[in-house]
Amino acid sequence: MKMKKPIIKPSENKCPECMGAGYVSAKHPTRPGVKTYTVCKECKGKGRLAAD
Repeated sequence: MKMKKPIIKPSENKCPECMGAGYVSAKHPTRPGVKTYTVCKECKGKGRLAAD
């Protein structure tokens, strides 16, 4: 008889705003050819949010 694997619910999920990176690229770069990254406001740079 096979044993069932336990279902583990994650305590944290990836942030949908920054896709788990912790930062988002700026929409209007200050200089052409240079990307500026700002800390994600949703997860505050952590990249993960607490699971509901």
